[in-house]
Amino acid sequence: MPEKQAQQGIVTQEEFTAACSGSDRTSREKRLSVLAYFSIFWLFGLLISPEKHKKAVRFHVGQGIALFIAKAAVLFIIGIGGGLLGKLIGLLTGISLADGFKIGDSPFLYPSIYSIALFLILFAAEITLLVLTIKGMLNAAKGCNNQLPIVGKRAFYK
Repeated sequence: MPEKQAQQGIVTQEEFTAACSGSDRTSREKRLSVLAYFSIFWLFGLLISPEKHKKAVRFHVGQGIALFIAKAAVLFIIGIGGGLLGKLIGLLTGISLADGFKIGDSPFLYPSIYSIALFLILFAAEITLLVLTIKGMLNAAKGCNNQLPIVGKRAFYK
């Protein structure tokens, strides 16, 4: 039975506990690893702390940088995309968003449908990044070096 589990890549509870024990890490290393997931505070683990050369701290700083870049990209898309979407809708429908909507001129629901679609897509992206941030913090607090889905492979500082 254990051979079959090993072939399938199933990790037992004992193997998981051994991989995530983090017993060799100091509390300062764990704090810096958790702090790496808070916005721009990954800079502490990258530049300031003497633990910046520890493999565990570098791993979580790399994950924090990748999450920070992903969050910045989503915010950039929200800022630029919202403005460009309004201009695009104005060009396509002849509706100027600054002038307000007149029901007789053209269908006034189209801009709101596009805005709602953009909002839902970006909201889903923000929720996904929030879940990844929480998962990264929990991994760092437990002492695990598990890669995060989506952004973990893009962490360049290891």
